[in-house]
Amino acid sequence: MMRIMRLAFVLVFLALSLTVAACRPRSSQPEARIASAVPALANQQGNTQSAHLLTEQIIAPRQQPIRFKLVRDWQANAIARPGNVVCTLDQPRTRFAQPVVRIHVLDGSRTVIVLNTTGARVGQHVLKIPPDAAIEFLRTTVDPQGQRWWLGGAKGERRLFLFNADWGLHTTVVPLESAPLSTILAVQILDGNGDEAPTMIVAYSAAGGVRGLNGDGQLLWENLSLQAVRGLVLAAPQADGKRGILCADGQGRLLSVSPAGEVETVAIGLRDMQSLFSGPVAANGAWTLLGLTGNAVGRNAAMGIDPGGEWLWDIDLPNGMHRSRSIEPVAWADLLGTPRWQWLIAGPDGSVTVAWGDGRVVDCYHHGSDLTGIGGYHSDGGHIVVATRESVESFRLDDIALD
Repeated sequence: MMRIMRLAFVLVFLALSLTVAACRPRSSQPEARIASAVPALANQQGNTQSAHLLTEQIIAPRQQPIRFKLVRDWQANAIARPGNVVCTLDQPRTRFAQPVVRIHVLDGSRTVIVLNTTGARVGQHVLKIPPDAAIEFLRTTVDPQGQRWWLGGAKGERRLFLFNADWGLHTTVVPLESAPLSTILAVQILDGNGDEAPTMIVAYSAAGGVRGLNGDGQLLWENLSLQAVRGLVLAAPQADGKRGILCADGQGRLLSVSPAGEVETVAIGLRDMQSLFSGPVAANGAWTLLGLTGNAVGRNAAMGIDPGGEWLWDIDLPNGMHRSRSIEPVAWADLLGTPRWQWLIAGPDGSVTVAWGDGRVVDCYHHGSDLTGIGGYHSDGGHIVVATRESVESFRLDDIALD
């Protein structure tokens, strides 16, 4: 009898414990928590026995900037899986026409949605790529005839796809035969010569090196000494309008790569560089560089570098890691109607930092959602375009008060 009573007491105690646990209040901001835990990452020295455990990524609540006000101009909700954003400005073909702004948004990995400056859909392109292929980033250029080209691919994949202005597939860059395990680390696209399609510069992992390909995907040159590339960006235009590539590699070097594949070391000592970007954000619209640095525990910063490789400045960025692994977190845009444009830096906490080319922060605000793409354009004022998992939104800058 005593045994039965003890067993009954234990069962009652367990039932009460479960009831209390079920009624315990949850976090007051469940929408701000991306994941309950982030897997441990092995440290950068390759010691798999020692790892850092990252705290969960928190999305900060929505907050307006201080030096300007953001007014939502439009919101596009009918995009199933918004991804990276590319804003373009195409010059008119007739004398009195206005330049045309278009916002190109990746919808998943096989579709591109084109929006105008009112948020209306003016194009949808289902890309004719193999069923097992994916596109997570886009590069674009305009040839001497004024035709736009697009290059798409994904980091970690082995194929690239070159599209014409109508998004017809022009070339498929096939996996390397000489390095079958190599995957794509970074790509860039250069204007073609005359009637030729653009030149593609591709950095591969493992023993793939960096290779220059013509518009048909044929090898122009290769440099197998360039390894663990962190970024390929456009260099400043030369007097003849031609431009080369700047490359940040795993040895901490910044290298100049000509269209013919000639490599010259510009600077050394950039070992913490994780990615590299370039844009016309310096004084008088000159091109300059921005690098993102980070470590295994998600501590992030941005650093300014001049085209000669000299470190200019750095600013701390929000800690953490983007949930969207494919986001390209840096863009540049003419937000203020000035000769020099501005950097836009998407943070893993849902923040957007707007900065001048000299490192001065114009402002920083919190969107309140996990970001999947960032961009900007100028049309009746400056606009910041933000993609999240739910929609794409355009915010106009208003009540601007700068020093």
